[in-house]
Amino acid sequence: MRLNHVGDWGTQFGMLITYLRSEVPSALEEGGEMVDLGDLVVLYKKAKKKFDDDSEFAKESREAVVALQVLE
Repeated sequence: MRLNHVGDWGTQFGMLITYLRSEVPSALEEGGEMVDLGDLVVLYKKAKKKFDDDSEFAKESREAVVALQVLE
């Protein structure tokens, strides 16, 4: 049986959101800088490295995931 967990955003989304907030904040604003889908791969790799190296960034990323789940 295949199950989809729509509300399970995962830490990856939290890392991307937190990274965008710090590095490309205008991408999160309406009418702000556009980010191509292909750019997300590069941004994710940078976010993952920062997540592994920076405990404060990791904490903020986890908190971003919790905030997404509360919005449901």
